[in-house]
Amino acid sequence: MKKFCLYSFLGFLIACVAVYFIDTEDEIFWLKPFSERMEIQNYPHQTHFFITEDKWNITIFRIAAKGSHETAFKKGYRAKPIILIPQLLNCVDSYVINDEELSPAFILANAGFDVWLVTNRGSEYSPNLDKVEEEYSFHEMGYYDLPMAFEYVHNITNQKVSGLGHSQGANVILVALSEKRLNYVDKVFIIAPGTHIKSASYFTDWLAKSNLPEDLYKSQKQVGSKTRFGNKMSKYTPFISRTITLFFCDGWESELNMKNVFRIASHDLQPTSTKNLLHWAQLKRLGGFFKFDYGKEKNLQIYKQANPPEYDLSNITESIHIFHGIHDILTTKEEMMELYNTFKNGKAKNVTYQEYERSGHISFVLGKSAEYTKDLIRILNDD
Repeated sequence: MKKFCLYSFLGFLIACVAVYFIDTEDEIFWLKPFSERMEIQNYPHQTHFFITEDKWNITIFRIAAKGSHETAFKKGYRAKPIILIPQLLNCVDSYVINDEELSPAFILANAGFDVWLVTNRGSEYSPNLDKVEEEYSFHEMGYYDLPMAFEYVHNITNQKVSGLGHSQGANVILVALSEKRLNYVDKVFIIAPGTHIKSASYFTDWLAKSNLPEDLYKSQKQVGSKTRFGNKMSKYTPFISRTITLFFCDGWESELNMKNVFRIASHDLQPTSTKNLLHWAQLKRLGGFFKFDYGKEKNLQIYKQANPPEYDLSNITESIHIFHGIHDILTTKEEMMELYNTFKNGKAKNVTYQEYERSGHISFVLGKSAEYTKDLIRILNDD
């Protein structure tokens, strides 16, 4: 009996080690870099680079409709361009990592749009190779990176450019617009923006109010790295992964495509600066969309006032379309309506709000449906 128990335990241990260290064919595919997967999936693609005013080298990918290699990007190619901006601790893979018919970037490309995916500074696709100062948050992404991306895409396509940002990506767009940095803008889509995160989950609230963000900021510049453990756990223990998302962003009713969570875990957690995490914590503490708080003395030097100023969203003049899921526990409907009213009572020329009953926060990129893309395409095609 003792031998049987011992052999059973050893067998279980060997199986666990094998699962951990031996990747399935599916896992190997999703660990491949963006361009290699686009090649295998038969999507015409390009990789571009640009350097921002503050010297960051940013990668931006471009894809067209599946199998359209003979016409894509050639002379006379006039598909409407749209830039997709990723989330916190994530990368552009989030837009192509769900089932093909549910991935936003593929849906847009196959609907005839010229899809550009700008990567987050500090991520695996835009690493700090030139050893530039890593004092940045989503403010710098909106102030430097996104304006350069819009200008770059406009110069290649000679067309106005639309932008779509999810979560942090939405904040990046709003920074760029409120600071009057974006040119050549057509339409703007913000999905679950984190501008007024007053009602986030208890766990998120506790993290934001703890000293952890400040301690990280004081001790190191960058955090985040991909882990094999996260990838394996999300594939073989989906219930645990689902529970984790419940703590942070999606209620139980949100229709997450749990079988594909391991795919996104293959590229998470993407590196970001500790200043960025602290900036997010400050938004939660202040309950509004404020610039980074450096402390009274430095605030006076930078902002000419003791407290950080709020981004002036009422001064945005572009067309703004807000998408939100009712099962989102990171951002609430009340917060979205506050943002909507700010735009509606401000200078924005066209403001809409769309709510989705099957969606939470992450399910906009990893859901069992992509119903919002029908509205997205309709608005994009509306001249």
